[in-house]
Amino acid sequence: MTIDAQWLDMMPLTLFAYASSGNDGYGQPTYSSTARHTSGRRCRIEPVTQRTVSSAGREFVPRHRIIVDATDIQVGDKIVVSNTTYVIDSIETHYDEVGVHHQELSVT
Repeated sequence: MTIDAQWLDMMPLTLFAYASSGNDGYGQPTYSSTARHTSGRRCRIEPVTQRTVSSAGREFVPRHRIIVDATDIQVGDKIVVSNTTYVIDSIETHYDEVGVHHQELSVT
């Protein structure tokens, strides 16, 4: 994955992703206590009002779209940006001529 510096300049925030580790005894999701990237990943958050479909086939309107320079984030991970927590409902991966460029995360 290669992202040029000018593109990264449009990503002023830092994102930490925590892998889903299952459910607790009450059926609530649990997450790893260690972030996938200990130094975080660069990202940008945009408000969204268009309807989309989750990876499970459920229609929903996400609150935000997070554009991130990572490719190992997965649906169901917990995302923390500026002390705000989000859960990923769907992921769209974008490619350039070299390969994977970035991911767009639809979050609620």
